[in-house]
Amino acid sequence: DNIYDENTCNKYVYTLIKNAVKDSMQKGYHTVDTDFRKIHKNGTSRILHEGESCGIDEHSRIDIYNSWRYSGDFNGIYLDASMLFFNFDGNLEAVLDYSNTDAFIMPQNAFYGAAKHSGDIMHLPENKGTHKITLHLNRMPKHIHAMYLVASAWDTATMKDIKHPSVKCVQNPN
Repeated sequence: DNIYDENTCNKYVYTLIKNAVKDSMQKGYHTVDTDFRKIHKNGTSRILHEGESCGIDEHSRIDIYNSWRYSGDFNGIYLDASMLFFNFDGNLEAVLDYSNTDAFIMPQNAFYGAAKHSGDIMHLPENKGTHKITLHLNRMPKHIHAMYLVASAWDTATMKDIKHPSVKCVQNPN
């Protein structure tokens, strides 16, 4: 199956999210009674302190940094950072990750460079890896309604193999 075929991709993403929700419930991160509308009310989450909110200017550049460490030999332990872009109908429009480093790739396209991924940046002597995702909101296609950041362990690694994962979002003026 070509996961970039629209129907296959939508099924793939649906299955991916469905399994993530199932795993989250099994680990006790949420229950069947969790009201996610309250958690994500006004576009913010519980990670912010009470009373805090985050506003993003539509002309901003957003840099998202993720890093991780691993124990022992490298052996392909990656924490992947992927960004999924959905339209107003809820359909997946683009995927940005280590292998698709420009979500809107056509250079003649007005959206070229709207979303970039650094690819894997490994610091082997430090047992550390990093990624940087850059979003230029003023270049983003107008039909994009939602963007989701997804973290996952690559290949045979599991999240238990990942040490000290972190994600940092920084708003910068364009």
